[in-house]
Amino acid sequence: MGKDANPAQKGDLEKDKKGDKADGVEKKEEKKVEKKPLTYSEELAATLELVHTGVQQKNQRHLNRAVRNVAVLRKKLQGNVPVLANYVQMVLSGTPNFALLMDSIGGAMDTDMALLELPPHKYTESMPEIEGMLGLLVAVHLIDSKANDKAVSVCEALVERQKVYNRRTLDAIAAQIYFYFSRAYELQGRLAEIRQYFHSRVYVHQTCVLCCQPFTFVCLCVCD
Repeated sequence: MGKDANPAQKGDLEKDKKGDKADGVEKKEEKKVEKKPLTYSEELAATLELVHTGVQQKNQRHLNRAVRNVAVLRKKLQGNVPVLANYVQMVLSGTPNFALLMDSIGGAMDTDMALLELPPHKYTESMPEIEGMLGLLVAVHLIDSKANDKAVSVCEALVERQKVYNRRTLDAIAAQIYFYFSRAYELQGRLAEIRQYFHSRVYVHQTCVLCCQPFTFVCLCVCD
């Protein structure tokens, strides 16, 4: 008798399970729909936070992720130059390259954006890396805007700034700076001028080989 009475109950249980699965699928779909893409300001703040965390923890993976985010920030930069100017103004004020970066980017600030989205710390421990990252973004913007003269000036200043520090946490960002340094000269037809620069700096070759930096390696191969 127990076996005859169970089919109906089993059918109800199967329906309940199917209903639960359907509800779960709907909830997952709702979560997917609710997820919004990050704004440029949020993306930039997250990238700077990755740099800061990577320096604090001496974790190269965080720094590599931050460098990979440059491509994302580059795509979103169109129309968001005032946001980048805000971050340069608030984070790099008082640094040696501050005036050059602000002049190059046009100094167009948006006072209504990004002011409340910066992390509370001042990036004191990671200022060289933060300075390099923001300077790199300015250089990329100038190259995309075909302001090649300004791009060369900014890249030269960034490269000279790297010489002040001997920090392994700067390697990933420095590799990108060297790449765009070469690119800015190439766009002006002056690539041959920087061959002597790279050849006279053995540490660039050493860092490139020891840290497996493909971007710097490409620069060195092109300049040979």
